[in-house]
Amino acid sequence: MPHKDKQARLEWQRKYAKKNRERINLWMQGWRKRNPEKVKEKNKEKYNKNREKYLESKKRKVKEHKIKGICTICNEKAKLGNTFCEYHLKYHREFNNKNKEKYNKKKKEYYHKNKKGLKIKHQRYYRENINLIKNRQKKYQEKNKEKILERCKKYRDKNKEKNKEYHKNYYQKNKPKIRENRKERLKIDKKFRISSRLSSLLNRVFHSYIKNRKTMSSKKYGIDYKEIIEHLKPFPEDLSKYHIDHIIPLCSFRFINEDDSINFEEIKKAFAPENHQWLLKEENLRKIKEDRKLSIYKKRK
Repeated sequence: MPHKDKQARLEWQRKYAKKNRERINLWMQGWRKRNPEKVKEKNKEKYNKNREKYLESKKRKVKEHKIKGICTICNEKAKLGNTFCEYHLKYHREFNNKNKEKYNKKKKEYYHKNKKGLKIKHQRYYRENINLIKNRQKKYQEKNKEKILERCKKYRDKNKEKNKEYHKNYYQKNKPKIRENRKERLKIDKKFRISSRLSSLLNRVFHSYIKNRKTMSSKKYGIDYKEIIEHLKPFPEDLSKYHIDHIIPLCSFRFINEDDSINFEEIKKAFAPENHQWLLKEENLRKIKEDRKLSIYKKRK
């Protein structure tokens, strides 16, 4: 073997490797089995040195396979929306289910070590891809409306006291802000202005009836509050535990026409005596939240 001339030495090594490829491979396999810790250390060093290159090549490979619809492991036909074929999908799912706890521990440890760096990374990604993220969220919400509502209900049932404390604290901290937002909405949103005015009038009339046995009617909108009160009789014993509820919620009615005029027929239907009932406070508040969510989904449609 020549030692002085570098090029001659490299050529000699290449020729030797070609001739004795099988022999070298067997020796390397044996050495790896005998020294697993050294192999791990070497692989880590190599990965840390060339991390960016590895990640770029991996992303490129995944993109190419997605476009072609090929599995990233065996180059066979992949399932729609995946980068794996049926066999490798099953294998990965089974493997992940077996090693769930192990992966969760690793993820937690990594997150606690790199909290600040991950936050900065996520914030940067969100800023750069706001429109993409919002479109993805809209599509997911449209496809999984019922699933989202069920998940929210389960969470609310589990964390009732926690939610109450949070909402109380939030309201106390942000009272002026909430009031300002409500005032602005009353100015801008005509439907909200009419519905809030009429519902507050109903409450006022009811309280005046309890005190003085007097009722009134709204001539402008054609609502007879006396008939509503008669329909709600007999009143519950403890009125502090109950709310007057609209069976068909107000958000489902169209109080304003397309030409921005008031729809009096819809208001009469919404405030018809048959559309009123007594409901417990907690049930009524839960119903209001659900109705709001449904109205938001309708607007997005």
